[in-house]
Amino acid sequence: MYVIPQVLPTIFVVNKSDQDLEDIFITIEDYRAKDPKIKKIKCGDTKTISIYNRGYAGTKALYLYHYDKNNVKHQYIIYDQMTAGYCNNIRVLITSVDKTGSLHFSVTLDYDNTRTH
Repeated sequence: MYVIPQVLPTIFVVNKSDQDLEDIFITIEDYRAKDPKIKKIKCGDTKTISIYNRGYAGTKALYLYHYDKNNVKHQYIIYDQMTAGYCNNIRVLITSVDKTGSLHFSVTLDYDNTRTH
């Protein structure tokens, strides 16, 4: 068995809210490519997404964003110390969506996905 080292950060998005979520995007400050997107996360599901962070100098912010039913963008910083060398897992645990469409969530950096979540 071969072990392949992880070279990009993987974001585990866990939907513990009471509704299905659609079109969740991840981006980095000054990102030069199309933002990775999770098309749909059913209530109770977990989806993963990776983002290419190589070739960026300095420290950048990592964002999660989505649009509400009125097409208003909601953007959140999930990690403000992203560097080109960061390749660990991050868990975003979404617990609820309020009446304005804003997500309520917690973030776990250096997340160990071999443990149950």
